[in-house]
Amino acid sequence: MGKQIERTRPDLFAEPALRFPLAAAWRNQGSPKPAEQFYLAESRGPDRDAWSACAKGEISLADPNTKQSKPTQPCWKAAAKPKLDGRLDDAVWQKIESVPLKSPLKDDDDWPALAAFAYDDEFLYIAVTCRRAPGVKYEPAPTPRPRDADLTAQDHVDILIDIDRGFATYYRLSIDYRGFTADSLWGDAAWNPTWFVAANLTDDAWTIEAAVPLDQLNGSHGHSAGADGHSSDANAGKAPVPPVKGRDAWAVGVQRTIPGVGFQSWSTPASTQVTPEGFGYLIFE
Repeated sequence: MGKQIERTRPDLFAEPALRFPLAAAWRNQGSPKPAEQFYLAESRGPDRDAWSACAKGEISLADPNTKQSKPTQPCWKAAAKPKLDGRLDDAVWQKIESVPLKSPLKDDDDWPALAAFAYDDEFLYIAVTCRRAPGVKYEPAPTPRPRDADLTAQDHVDILIDIDRGFATYYRLSIDYRGFTADSLWGDAAWNPTWFVAANLTDDAWTIEAAVPLDQLNGSHGHSAGADGHSSDANAGKAPVPPVKGRDAWAVGVQRTIPGVGFQSWSTPASTQVTPEGFGYLIFE
């Protein structure tokens, strides 16, 4: 398809939004040379802001001696599984440096937020701590947690995971202060993974602790059943995910939205309308 677009629509073929997914496909098929040539050309061409940073970032992943243009965050292997209670007092979280989420308006001194990642052979672990925003009501959950809750009116975080670094498609895992969740694959809510979340609300802050089975981030499933019993083949387009190993890298975004108050993110550019080319790198150690 890429070759056909190159012949018939050279204007479209020149767009980074098409070329980066195509480069990821080349890499996944064991043909890294065309991808490397594209990254090099994109890094030397006119400044494309986030796209240029993506190209330089991919070059740096292949050559650690070059300066990394994107934010990076280590994902450390956990010696023992954390207890999912939302309290973040497990040994793994005490040893890991968290990454701050920042408001582009620099107006979040009163409501800071931090995120951290860990993994083992089965799970990706996520921990987030958010200070309560002044003037926002944090009511306890009135009902049991539903599947794909509407979180738009709540203080919530989005974890955005692009495993093949194509900067186009991504998994979206959303969690609010109550522990209510929503999930989608490239905007398709029919993707219903099995994952585990605990939340803890105090007078000052709210924390969440999540465990996402690595095999749920796996396009080889093709047709899967979610926790509500409904089936989905929405993940059929994603590349299979082998067990992660040291120095693997995923493109990841972490952002917090407080309706009527503000927005925070780890990497930029970012907004509530997700900008995949702004994702940073999660590096597995």
